[in-house]
Amino acid sequence: MLGEDFTINSLAMLANATSAVTISGSGLHTLTINATNANGNTAGNGINMDSAAGALTISANVALGGNQTWTNNSTTNSLTVSGQVSGGFSLTKAGVGTVVLSNATGNSYTGGTTINNGLLQVSNSSGSATGTGNVVVNSGGSLRGAGFIAPSTTNSITVNAGGTIIGGSSTSTLTIGGTGVTLNLGNGASGAILGTELAHTGITSPGFGTANASLISLLNNDVLNLNAGLGNTFTINLVDSGLNGGIQDLTSYTVTLATVATAGNIKLNGVTQTANTVIATSNYNITTTGFGNSLTSASLFVDGTGTMLQMTFATPEPHHIMLICVAVLLMGVYGRRWFLRRKLAAI
Repeated sequence: MLGEDFTINSLAMLANATSAVTISGSGLHTLTINATNANGNTAGNGINMDSAAGALTISANVALGGNQTWTNNSTTNSLTVSGQVSGGFSLTKAGVGTVVLSNATGNSYTGGTTINNGLLQVSNSSGSATGTGNVVVNSGGSLRGAGFIAPSTTNSITVNAGGTIIGGSSTSTLTIGGTGVTLNLGNGASGAILGTELAHTGITSPGFGTANASLISLLNNDVLNLNAGLGNTFTINLVDSGLNGGIQDLTSYTVTLATVATAGNIKLNGVTQTANTVIATSNYNITTTGFGNSLTSASLFVDGTGTMLQMTFATPEPHHIMLICVAVLLMGVYGRRWFLRRKLAAI
């Protein structure tokens, strides 16, 4: 436990540090990380966890003493910071592992947040987990959680090609606050990913089901801009949570992926999408990584209120897929036999 304010240049969890470590504080004292090139440290290196390191939890408050990168190379253990992160500098998330920002009232650092790799998970209940600066998700990086992100009015959240934004679980919401903040899914190029985790909840009538989906909710006058650019595509990736038996076969579902507080604030490449607008399939791709099923149809649209981005999709009947596979196999066998018969007849 920190008994006083404490300043370090960097913090490393090495391969032999396999036990979980907690750095706690009374709330009155702060751990400052300068991340300079002193004492053999590479400038900008704030926290580094080896792939074999144990979990690291920092419940003390943390001050950024310079622009810095927090790297977690462990795929099994997380770096969790539940103290408040402050300072006038930027924070970059690197490494394939997970960094969790979980201070209940959010963080106050102002230099912005960049996610270059792995998962940044937010789980605060108010304020802004990523402080007040811009948030950028680059290729290989993911932003997820049932928390709040509230950049200042002049700032934005941008998911670049290969980056992913997703709500929490199938029953939780990632909330975008601030006023007039824009969430850009894409930056004029193909490949930005909006993920959603689904959970089957019931059947309303034969062939029609209901499901929850991890939701992104934009408050106030915030804007959702599907911004791949003309001629390019963004991606929607479906994940089945497996709850309640999982997404059912031969069933049609309609789910809500995102909401805005103000009608007209869902845009496609900067152009307002009015109520009941169907978004042309040429603007997006649907992937089913972690879904465990295929789709027979899918449609993306803005609902009748102009405030919800929704998707309707349908799943096939398993034996239809099997019949198709069997038919293809039989066609191959039959074709081979026909060829052999013609060859023998010619002898």
